[in-house]
Amino acid sequence: MALAVIDRTPMVEVTGELDLSSGDELEALVGPMLTRGAEVGILLRGVTFADSSGLGALLALLQRAEDAAASLVLVDPSPAVRRVLEITATTELFRVVDTPPV
Repeated sequence: MALAVIDRTPMVEVTGELDLSSGDELEALVGPMLTRGAEVGILLRGVTFADSSGLGALLALLQRAEDAAASLVLVDPSPAVRRVLEITATTELFRVVDTPPV
C-alpha cells in the first residue's frame, strides 16, 4: 500500500489482493486518517482479488468515517472490487468515483 496526496485529498493506493491480511493493514493505515471533516480516498484500480474480508475492512472504515463525520471515497475500483460490491449489494453504501476527488 502506498500513501499519496492528490489535490489535497489523502489517497491510499491498494494493489494486489484485498483480503484478510491486507484489509487489516488498510484499516490500520486509513483509520487514524478519518478525523472530523477529513476526506480520504482509497485508490483500488490495482486490486486483482477481493474477498469478504477485504469488503469487511472497507465497511469498517466506512463506519469509522461516519462516526467521525469524515468522508471515505472509493476511487476507480477494479473489476474484482466492483464484483464484490455488486454481489453483496453494498455498492450504494459507498461513495464510488472513477477519478480522485478534487
